[in-house]
Amino acid sequence: MPIKGISDVRRLPRLGKIRLGIKQTSKRTGNEYPKAVDFFVCRADGGPTSEEMAKAFHAVYGDQPRALDVMFPTNDPEQIFPQYYRRYGSGTGLICKGDGESAMEIDRETGEMREIECVPAECEWAKKQHCRPVGTLRFLLPKVPGIGVWQIDTSSYHSIVNLNSAIEMVRLLTGGRIAMIPLRLVIRPKEVQVEGKKKVVFVMDLATENLRMVDVLAASQKKLPELLLPEINMDEPPDDLFPHAVPVEPEGEAEAEGLAAEEGEEEGPGLREEAVRLMVLLGMPPAKRKAVIEKPGQDFEKLVARLKAELEKKKAEKVEEAGAEEEIGQEDGGAEKGRRQAGAEAPAVEVPVIQRALF
Repeated sequence: MPIKGISDVRRLPRLGKIRLGIKQTSKRTGNEYPKAVDFFVCRADGGPTSEEMAKAFHAVYGDQPRALDVMFPTNDPEQIFPQYYRRYGSGTGLICKGDGESAMEIDRETGEMREIECVPAECEWAKKQHCRPVGTLRFLLPKVPGIGVWQIDTSSYHSIVNLNSAIEMVRLLTGGRIAMIPLRLVIRPKEVQVEGKKKVVFVMDLATENLRMVDVLAASQKKLPELLLPEINMDEPPDDLFPHAVPVEPEGEAEAEGLAAEEGEEEGPGLREEAVRLMVLLGMPPAKRKAVIEKPGQDFEKLVARLKAELEKKKAEKVEEAGAEEEIGQEDGGAEKGRRQAGAEAPAVEVPVIQRALF
């Protein structure tokens, strides 16, 4: 007799990895760094992608495709597009993985895992972009020979938001179903603001403009087998997102060109991180910070301006309090001096200390 929950489960193999950048050599340093491109890159790498699978991919889509026909093998968003902050060490694989509130980090002295607070706005690794948000998209390519899962890693803020939004929209239309529904993964240009200047970057999205509702609903009614996706090898650094050599300690600057692999610093995520930093300085608890950041339609430019005003007000109040305490101290000192001169001993008075609780 088959074992329920085991014998009826099928695990798919990983066929290959698709990248969003190519390797180039810096003329200044001679080091290799990843450079973003406006097409999907599939190459044999001696690891996840074999020569045979790379040829099969190019036979269907050519050398520089900007659109892929995809299907997701399961309905679980955590399986098809997991997202974490990740930090890698040189030759040591994954060192830290977090969700923006808590993280699991390898203690470099003991080699054991430990839980730490994950605050990207304050993290020295995140500031140097050694720790970056990475989403791993996993899907089927039904037109490419071979049955198994393909993978794309992205650290693009806009790509992650686009894909999450499209996946959720399809699942809402079908009552939670997205598995085996024909979709189209595309790379699109997007205009962003970088340090006040306009710049065009290329981001991923699921093209829904050509989807017909009847096709989506019909596909969602088909019965599916239960499939498991292969485990993600977290120790395998996304080499098209991170520089080839990632320092173990935050000393020295990594290759600046490589850190801008996919789309550089845009105004959106920069304001978001600045808002988190200001809320931390204001003593706002993590739960409230998360609610503010995830508020639908949040205007981060206005939020940052308001938080800065609150912080300046708080600093001014502290300066005023410090000045008042100094005046009181001077008055008390003068009174005490007068009492000593008069030979009077002031009785000891116990002053209660009130400690403010932080919530």
